[in-house]
Amino acid sequence: MESSAVPAGASRVFSSRQFPSSALPSQLRYKVQLAVTALSPSTSILGLPVAYHSSIVINNEEYSFSRAGLVRCRHCLSHKHLHGPSLLLDMGESALSAGAMVKELRSHFRENTYDLLLKNCNHFSDCALFFLLGQRLPEQYKAAEQLGASVERSM
Repeated sequence: MESSAVPAGASRVFSSRQFPSSALPSQLRYKVQLAVTALSPSTSILGLPVAYHSSIVINNEEYSFSRAGLVRCRHCLSHKHLHGPSLLLDMGESALSAGAMVKELRSHFRENTYDLLLKNCNHFSDCALFFLLGQRLPEQYKAAEQLGASVERSM
């Protein structure tokens, strides 16, 4: 379970004054990476999907979603407490800034709106990647969310 406390060295992202107000593409390019860490050892023997924690890194600043809401920090801090090795995958370059992404997504990823199955870190990463690059979170990192959605539909 994730705590609503913001880790030391991180900050909640909630003020539009922290970022540029324009979401228009610029001449600058922003390096976008996906950070992923397996939350459990492979469960493929049991036929269960591996659950992952994911976040987005833009020009070396991490953006993640937890019970604390949308959080910005350095050095992939949201992955530090996890036991598995983390991967940092280059996803591309965006003309849209981190500030534009935060402005667009912060109202959807507020504090205390986290849900383990229906609205978690991987849902945020999927939305952020789509906003920044027009691509989705790779399928292998959202298997647990797909399982949660099918459970929700069957209720």
